[in-house]
Amino acid sequence: MKICQQFFLSASILTCVLSCSKDDGNGPDEGSGEGQNTPPESFELLTPTDNAREASVFPTLSWEAATDADGDTITYNVYLGTEENPATLLVENISATSFKVTEALTLNETYYWKVEAIDNNGGATVSTILSFTSVIDFDIETVTANASFPGRSNHTTLVYDEKIWVIGGYNDSGILKDVWYSEDGITWTEATSDAGFSERRLHTSVVFDGKMWVIGGADRTSRYNDVWYSEDGITWTEATSDAGFSERNSHASVVFDGKMWVIGGSYRASQYNDVWYSKDGVTWTEATGSASFSQRSVASSFVFDDKMWIAGGSSGSRLSDVWYSEDGVNWTKAKDNDDTSFHGGSSLTVLPYDNELWYSYYGIWKSSDSAATWERLLLNAPFGVRDGNTCTVFDDKIWFIGGYDYGGETHSNDVWTLSR
Repeated sequence: MKICQQFFLSASILTCVLSCSKDDGNGPDEGSGEGQNTPPESFELLTPTDNAREASVFPTLSWEAATDADGDTITYNVYLGTEENPATLLVENISATSFKVTEALTLNETYYWKVEAIDNNGGATVSTILSFTSVIDFDIETVTANASFPGRSNHTTLVYDEKIWVIGGYNDSGILKDVWYSEDGITWTEATSDAGFSERRLHTSVVFDGKMWVIGGADRTSRYNDVWYSEDGITWTEATSDAGFSERNSHASVVFDGKMWVIGGSYRASQYNDVWYSKDGVTWTEATGSASFSQRSVASSFVFDDKMWIAGGSSGSRLSDVWYSEDGVNWTKAKDNDDTSFHGGSSLTVLPYDNELWYSYYGIWKSSDSAATWERLLLNAPFGVRDGNTCTVFDDKIWFIGGYDYGGETHSNDVWTLSR
């Protein structure tokens, strides 16, 4: 009897052992105990790279996506600070693998950052810590704080005959029709104090067919649709007193495809979105009376990537859209009017420089993707906020000239450069 009982007890134990050790595919992950959570696997930080000299005071931090052996959902906490082991939480519980800093960093300060990956069961893995220094990869310098020409705004600036030229504009003394030039931005010479055209502001100027041209604009009471040219800045000849386009000011002009172009503008309370061109300054042809972009004035125009562009401006409210065209008739939107990363208006001149697009308005901005997105590189430009200033590219630098200085409440005659 005892032998039988022992046999059945031994058989039961054996059956239990075999049954409990069988892998039925429904147990916990291999290598973990029953109910144990596996935290996310280690991952790498991507940009800014370690010890980088970051060119933006609003950098974008990015990292690899962490993986999780349990297939759990992962979110991220990002830490950024000036201490070597940053404890300041920049953003938490985000699912994206990048984050753009929205509060300006301090220039020439070293920052440390790390990312914590957390799964939905509480498992956490912290990245290594990287550092970067917030700097600007360009120089802004004062060429002169007090040029020979009187302070002004709503003037034009162009590059011709290896010189920078300043034409007309406005200051507290009235509307101007003088012309000045410089070979270095420091020493300025007056070509004429009384150009052939009338007092002029909010006009446009271009270089075309070996000449400087002045197109349209306004004085205190009148708007113009005349066109003038000069080969020396002293003697100005009227190509036409009545171009095909209507009288206007605050329009945009470019030289493209062997033609001069006039785009949009305003006449008192009326605004336009028409586009005109001329091969000689005398005869003007309407490419379109109603372009795809809305009616606007004080927009910025430029040529880039074998296209002509128009950016921003005002239609009674500030615009921040960007458009381009290869023929002046058909226009394609490069950026919506969302006003999140591009600030249009009368203080804006967009310039192609170093194969990118640049402008200054409450800081220095740059686009590396043909105006689709803009990055703020510098929180505040050292020359402050200007209205009606001009910009041009000369001697491998961007030049900023004059304008109404809101900080000093004056019409300025200073000259600045930006170079890389």
